[in-house]
Amino acid sequence: MKAYLMRQGTWRLVAKKESKPATTVEATAWELKAEKAAGDIYLFVESDQRVHFRGYEEDPIMMWNLLEQAHLSKKPGARFNAYDDLFSIRKEDDETLTDMGMRIEKAMQNIQNLRPSSFTVDQLDEELQCMALIRALPEEYKHLSSSLLLVEKLDKNIILQAFKSEELNRQRAENANRVKASGWKGKAGQRRNITCWGCGQEEHTVYKCPNRQRATGNGANGSRGVSNAKQKAEVVTEFAGKASAVSEYEAFSTSSNIFHWNTDTGATSHMTPHRHWFCNYTPYRVPIRLADNRVIYSQGVSNIVFRPMINNQVVRDIEISRVLHVSALHNNLLAVLYLT
Repeated sequence: MKAYLMRQGTWRLVAKKESKPATTVEATAWELKAEKAAGDIYLFVESDQRVHFRGYEEDPIMMWNLLEQAHLSKKPGARFNAYDDLFSIRKEDDETLTDMGMRIEKAMQNIQNLRPSSFTVDQLDEELQCMALIRALPEEYKHLSSSLLLVEKLDKNIILQAFKSEELNRQRAENANRVKASGWKGKAGQRRNITCWGCGQEEHTVYKCPNRQRATGNGANGSRGVSNAKQKAEVVTEFAGKASAVSEYEAFSTSSNIFHWNTDTGATSHMTPHRHWFCNYTPYRVPIRLADNRVIYSQGVSNIVFRPMINNQVVRDIEISRVLHVSALHNNLLAVLYLT
């Protein structure tokens, strides 16, 4: 179409290289050329493509721009597909090397047409790196690659942030499914991991402990139980400061799902009862002394990633390392160390 308009002497007008003159006679000649160019464009495009410039049938410049926007979207996603087409070219069995070279040249021309006029070499380097990141995704991440190609501006930082968010979402979903599959079902129908305060075993409370006499210290002879004696003899390596354990009622109620974090100078480690918050969970059992001198046990240790909100604005993720998972704990604790 460009070649035809050049042959008719109207391409400079369509390409905005020839502006409308100020004098009446020259302006009339310019308008006649514009009508001729508009008529040629209208007749040459397929009928179903005329919807793109509806209402501008007498303006060849607008008609050309609208068709370009519809079919040559100069966005990163379109250039990504063009790059993918270029690097996917392989010689066919019945194809000569010359024909293959022509196909490559045509694919490269398509990439050049999709670049804006201000495109630089630095932008090319950035886009090639972004393309390598997206092409490296396996089929199971197809939804992520599709969403990345729809953004207006695509750069390495956006992709890496999207990768991190996707990984966190998958880890949380995996942890939630694992907890749901292995959790203990309580009276209220909730599935929750419970740890006995007495014997330290999971999936039952001290009130339903098989070794309740030993766990509670109420033996037949009225003496203190074996478990309490063992707790005294055992070296406690962690302290929970002023925190307490979750009660029997709270273990089966939604009120125990506390999401606030308490800073505690008496806590020796960060602790939380929420298993599904952890990333790369590792089993880890260690005794922890509470404010009332009872001893409970941790089940695991790992890192937790937060996405804080400051002044109603979401800021960058923060990762807290070595957080103990203590399902019997009542609070989320942040260990604070005061230096003097």
